Amino acid sequence: MKPPNYDGTIHPDEWIKQIRLFCQLKKITTNREILGICKLLINSNINISQDNIYTIDNLIKVLKENPFHAMFKNTAKRKLQYMKYVEEKDGGDIVRFTRDFCSLCYDAEINEEINEVKKYWKETLSNNKLLQKEFSNKIENIESMDELVEKFDEVISERNQIINHNSIEAEEFPSIFLGSTKNGRCNHAKTSINIEKFKSKILSLICSDVKCVACVNNRTKELSKQAIWLCLACCKPHCSRNDERHGVQHSEENENHHISLDLKNFNVWCYKCERYVFISSDENQGISQVQAIIQKYQRDAKMEKQDMENNCKHVEESVNTRKLEKKMPSLLDLDIKCVTCVNNNARKLTEQTIWLCLACCKPHCSRFDERHGIQHYEENVNHNISLDLKTLKAWCYKCERYVAPSLDKNQGISKAQAIIRSYFRRDVRMMEEDTENSSTLDFYNPRCKHVEVSVNIKKLKKKLPDLTFLNIKCITCVNNSTRELSRQAIWLCLACCKPHCSRFDERHGIQHYEENVNHNISLDLKTLKAWCYKCERYVVPSLNKNQGIAKAQAIIKGYLRKDTEIEEDDMENNLSFNF
Repeated sequence: MKPPNYDGTIHPDEWIKQIRLFCQLKKITTNREILGICKLLINSNINISQDNIYTIDNLIKVLKENPFHAMFKNTAKRKLQYMKYVEEKDGGDIVRFTRDFCSLCYDAEINEEINEVKKYWKETLSNNKLLQKEFSNKIENIESMDELVEKFDEVISERNQIINHNSIEAEEFPSIFLGSTKNGRCNHAKTSINIEKFKSKILSLICSDVKCVACVNNRTKELSKQAIWLCLACCKPHCSRNDERHGVQHSEENENHHISLDLKNFNVWCYKCERYVFISSDENQGISQVQAIIQKYQRDAKMEKQDMENNCKHVEESVNTRKLEKKMPSLLDLDIKCVTCVNNNARKLTEQTIWLCLACCKPHCSRFDERHGIQHYEENVNHNISLDLKTLKAWCYKCERYVAPSLDKNQGISKAQAIIRSYFRRDVRMMEEDTENSSTLDFYNPRCKHVEVSVNIKKLKKKLPDLTFLNIKCITCVNNSTRELSRQAIWLCLACCKPHCSRFDERHGIQHYEENVNHNISLDLKTLKAWCYKCERYVVPSLNKNQGIAKAQAIIKGYLRKDTEIEEDDMENNLSFNF
C-alpha cells in the first residue's frame, strides 16, 4: 500500500485517516513521525508554511484554510446540485446513491447544516415529482443525517412494496397502489366511497378524455398534462396536489370526500391520512370493491369503447364529404384559426386546438379553449361531429364521445379523414416546392378562372417602384390610425396594387375585394402566396396554369430584392459619410 499524496482533491480529514492507516500497517506510531510523513506527501502546488505546524490537528486546520480546499468544497456542492436519483427499476442503486450523496455532503462540509442537506436531497428527486413531494412531507421535522437516510430508505421501500404488492394481481392490474398506514387500515374508506355512483360512472370515465372540472370552469391552460384524480364519494374529477391542487381543495370543502382514485394508474389516496391506502382481505373493503369494478371494466373497456365509437348514428346526417372536398382548398393554410375567435379579435389564437365541423367545414376552437365548437353545435341542427385538424380524431357532441371508423361503420369519418389528410400533404408539398418549375402541380392544382381579370401585370410594373416593401402598411389602417401596424400580414391586390391587411387582422383585404369588381386576387408580401377571395382558396401557378400569378410573383420578388439592396447601399453610404 502506497501512502496517498494530498493534492487538494480529497478532504483533509479523510486524507489524514488514510495516512494513519498506512502508518499503522507500517507500525509507525508516534505523532511526530506521522506528521513528518504528512508534510512530505503534500503536493508542491499546495502553498503552505510548514515551519509553524507542530501537530496533525494544526496541519488539518492549515490545509482547510488553503484556497484549494475552498475550491474542493464548492465543487462538491456543484456535484450535489446536478446529482439525480435513478429508481432501481431503471437500473439505479439506492445504497450507492445514498453513499455518494453523503460523501459529497461530507466533502462540502454541510453535514451539520441539515436544512441545506434536505434542499439538495429533495433536488435529486426532481425527476419524480410525486416521490419528491412525498419525501419532502416526511422529512419536515427531521434534524439529523442518520434520520434522513433512514427516512429515504423507508419511502423507497414503501414505494417498491406498493408497486410489487401481489404479483398475480399486478399482471392484470399493473399500476394499482395499495399503500400505507401502520396497520394497513384507512378509517375513512367507509364514509368516503360511494360504490353505486362509481359503478354508474366508471365506463364513461375510462372511455373519455376526462379533465378537472374546476380547471375547465376556470379556463386553466395545459389541461392535457394534468394527473386526474376521481373523488370516490361524488365521482367528480379533479387535478392532483402537484397541479392546481383542486383535489385537495375539494376534499377540504366537502365532508367525507377524502379518498380519490388516480384515473391513469388507479392509485388510491386518502387526503385525510395523507397517504396511499392498502387493500387487505379483511379491511378497507370499499377500496377492494373499487378495485374489483375497475378490473371488471378494464377487461371489457377496450371492446365497449370501440363498439361505442363505431356505432354513432349521427355520422350520416352530420358529415358532408362533398362540401368538404369543395371547401378544403380554402383551408389550405397551415395556420387555420377559429372563425368565431377571429371575428371577436380574440388573442393567442396560435395556442388553440382547431376542430373542423364536418357538416359546414367551418373551423372552431375546442371545448378547452373558448368552446366555440360546442357553441356552433348547439346553434345549428345536425352539426354534431367535428374533427381535430391536428390528430384527425372525430368527436360527436351529441354522443359526447370520440367516433372511430371501421370496415363497415362510420365510413363518412374515414372519407373525411382521407380528404383532409391528402389536402394537408399537398399544402406542405406546394409550399416546399419551387412552383415555377414544378410540372407535377398541373395534376393537383385547379385553374382559377379569375386570374386573367384580376391580375394586372402592367399596373403592377408601373406601381411597384412607388412601394417601399421593407416598411409597407395597410393603407386603410394608416388612414384609420390603427395601432400595431408592424405586426400585420400585408396582402397586395394584384388588380390595383394597393396593400391591405389580412383576414386575421382588420380584414381590409376582404373589404377591398367586396367593394371593387374583379379585385379578387391578393398576394402575401411575406410568403408570396396568392389567394382568391372569389374561389376562397390559394392559387398556385404551374407550367400550364395560373401563369399571371407566376409573373406577378417574379416581378414582386425582383423588386423586393432590389429594395433590400438599395437599403443596404444607403446604410453603407451613411456609414462612409459619418466616418
